[in-house]
Amino acid sequence: MDRRNFLKVAGGIGATASAGGAGIFAMSGGAAAQSGADITATGPSSISNDRGDLTNVTIDPSFRIEWKNLDTAVGKIMVLIEARTIEGGQVQGEGWNPVLRMTPWLTENQELNGGPHIDYSKPGTTGHFEITGTVGKALAYASRVREGSSEPTARPIEVVNEIGRPDYSGADWSSHPDGISPGGYLGGGSIGTASDAEGVLGDDIVNNFPGASAGYYGAAINTDNLDVPEDGTSDTDTVEIRYTFAFYTPTFASESEVGSGWFENVRSSDLQEDGGNSKLVMDGEDGYPSVTDTPGVESQASNNYDALQSIADSHPAVVTTTTSFGVTVENQESETTIASGSTNTGASGGGQ
Repeated sequence: MDRRNFLKVAGGIGATASAGGAGIFAMSGGAAAQSGADITATGPSSISNDRGDLTNVTIDPSFRIEWKNLDTAVGKIMVLIEARTIEGGQVQGEGWNPVLRMTPWLTENQELNGGPHIDYSKPGTTGHFEITGTVGKALAYASRVREGSSEPTARPIEVVNEIGRPDYSGADWSSHPDGISPGGYLGGGSIGTASDAEGVLGDDIVNNFPGASAGYYGAAINTDNLDVPEDGTSDTDTVEIRYTFAFYTPTFASESEVGSGWFENVRSSDLQEDGGNSKLVMDGEDGYPSVTDTPGVESQASNNYDALQSIADSHPAVVTTTTSFGVTVENQESETTIASGSTNTGASGGGQ
């Protein structure tokens, strides 16, 4: 194995509501494919009720990702979670939709970055990042610490709900201070802050955690296609979850910090940036492709989802993983039963 080609992701994803079954992540990525993966998705019991009605499907992942012997130190990780549903072999709705994004720094105080729910190494060419609790717990904790309040409470990520996919294209983006477009927002190229996103999209982005600078998105689809309206029948649909991990260079260390303390594994040459933003590690180096190979992507610091996923098979700093689980909903058959009772008849009359 090439010394740079080592990335490993391991973890689990717990699905709630109407999910049933289990799946194993299949992993792509030049390095990841060689190291393999051990990530499972296990669903709970199926939903059975008198209306055949599904309220939501949620996930609350935990995972650990490791890298080894890269040529440039890792200082930040982008984690993207996408979801879609499949019925009868056909993709429903808009297909893959982002449901949550987070970009934790390895250079940030752990208390702010997720506290007891995460663990990560110092920035370096070898290291790890782990959600030891769940994503929902980590982001809620970080939000509470940063904002000095008791909100928000820990919550899972909603991938299917009754609201459905927010109307990204129909929202009034003119109020966004960074001039964001719906295409750039959904594609990851330009999304601004989580709090500004909430101002544009409102409560429909149910997975947003502005205090933790993470979230940004709502569910992938509504529950209409998963509901079962006919009495005495049931149906199983498939929910697919796709993860994308990308590794970026540190930019926060000063020259005096390099090589000492928290930055002991960082060299001055690792402090790479493009337009003030950290670059994808080893982007376009040593024969590896660049995100700028994708038409319209001009910066090596880009988080463009399509560009990252297009090089995942051949770049050691980008990994994608996919899993699926079944969602079973049953509409209980209607029936009427006379348990007990009495007619209690009576008659009366009168004559002359």
